[in-house]
Amino acid sequence: MNFLAHFVLAQSTDASRVGALLGDFVCGTPESLIGKFPDEVIKGIVLHRLIDRLTDDHPIFLDCKKWLRDDRRKFAGIVIDIFFDYFLTKHWERFGEGDLTKYIEDLYLLIERRAVWLTPELREIAPRMRAEDWLNSYCSIEGLGLTFRRMSRRRDFLAPIIGAEQDLKAHYQNFENAFLKFYPDLVETLKRES
Repeated sequence: MNFLAHFVLAQSTDASRVGALLGDFVCGTPESLIGKFPDEVIKGIVLHRLIDRLTDDHPIFLDCKKWLRDDRRKFAGIVIDIFFDYFLTKHWERFGEGDLTKYIEDLYLLIERRAVWLTPELREIAPRMRAEDWLNSYCSIEGLGLTFRRMSRRRDFLAPIIGAEQDLKAHYQNFENAFLKFYPDLVETLKRES
């Protein structure tokens, strides 16, 4: 799952949601993070890692790789995570909390308010995240295309993900059906394991 889903699956606290974001930006064991972040933020990081592990190993998620162009399959984790955030926005009334636009704006405000908990790298990225409105980019296929282009500009090796939204268009119903089976299963698994 990508940023939006991690925020939704976090606990409804500032610390847990910051941890949900930090999961992609910090390394080390939970014990090694003690003193660097508040305990609740560390729990959010641990939850992020659990979500990633459950997602990456899930048979439905793994099956989705077959609908990606061959040269994108090695980046399937990134591409499908972003597709699934797109479907989360499409099915927000079922899986989300309140109005999506307000939810996203509140997340940007939270990131600003809790900047002291962010890593230096993330403090540098956060203003761009809001200015470029990354989270709302997941709401449209055109926005996904923009997301893939932005990501590939930051890391040259990700060039094959440019145009990945075409794979979504070509297999839209397959990806949507996969998401609608996968996401509730993930939520139930998290209730049992976290």
